Amino acid sequence: MPITKKTKFRACSDRVFRTAGRVGDALTGRDLPVPLHEFAKSRNIQRLRFEPLLSTAGLAKSQDGFEIYLNTEGPGVDQKAGTVLDAGDDNWSGLATPSRFSVAHEIAHLIFKETAEEGSQSDFFRENADKLEVACNEIARMLLIPKQLLIREVGDRLFDASHLGRLLTTFRVSAEVIVRRFRLADLKSVFGNVSGLIALAREDEKAIRIVDSHSFGHLALERFGSALGRSGGRLEGCAIQDLRLHSDVDRWLRQEEKGSQEIRVPWRTDAPERLPCELSFHRICRVPLVLLIGVKIAGVPEANA
Repeated sequence: MPITKKTKFRACSDRVFRTAGRVGDALTGRDLPVPLHEFAKSRNIQRLRFEPLLSTAGLAKSQDGFEIYLNTEGPGVDQKAGTVLDAGDDNWSGLATPSRFSVAHEIAHLIFKETAEEGSQSDFFRENADKLEVACNEIARMLLIPKQLLIREVGDRLFDASHLGRLLTTFRVSAEVIVRRFRLADLKSVFGNVSGLIALAREDEKAIRIVDSHSFGHLALERFGSALGRSGGRLEGCAIQDLRLHSDVDRWLRQEEKGSQEIRVPWRTDAPERLPCELSFHRICRVPLVLLIGVKIAGVPEANA
């Protein structure tokens, strides 16, 4: 196969993902959240600086290595302009959740820089700018939520929305980060023996809609993807009511902070079978209403009694 710009980026990206996986594996058995200052120090990042920026964050060379800059006007940033946090000790532990993601994203950029061929980096990064940003977001999720630690913390409660809600605090990440973490390739075979859906939903002027989701197993892909005309089980923009979980689902989600119940949902629009499921939700924010939702498929389609 000829080496093209596309295959060159993919090869570099694959090496970076393997590096990020090894970094996460080294934390197996450690307490959470992950120590970002240790990640930074291992990549020769010496300090974190807070300044007004035009972007959320940035990476710069310094005389003794590298520095990460965070925008003082960014979400969740309380530090004043001119604040400097050295990477030598755990003084980064107070960073807000959005700042932790920004730092992990910049560390991912540095791993790419270390991995790309010397002498062609500027052209390589410029030609692949959009794909690079997507990849660095994915690597940031891997760094913040290492595979083995996620498996340990999830246990057998993958579709328990309240448990997932507690993991936001455990890993100190946003709901978007944890839902999108399950999409990454290193977890593809981990949850292969379960079937269900996890989703992040937000209320707009008309409905409670899914903004991020991931389906596990062929039953979930068929029920929540194909049945709704959504390829790959991606449900972004779909109203919760359109999932046909039960007729009063929106009222239930709006009135309670959390809850769970056993339900039997229609398997297909044109078929009488019902699919046994366990539905749970956990409220993240009241205004606007933001929810984590879990649907565990508890069996196979059954004849409607």
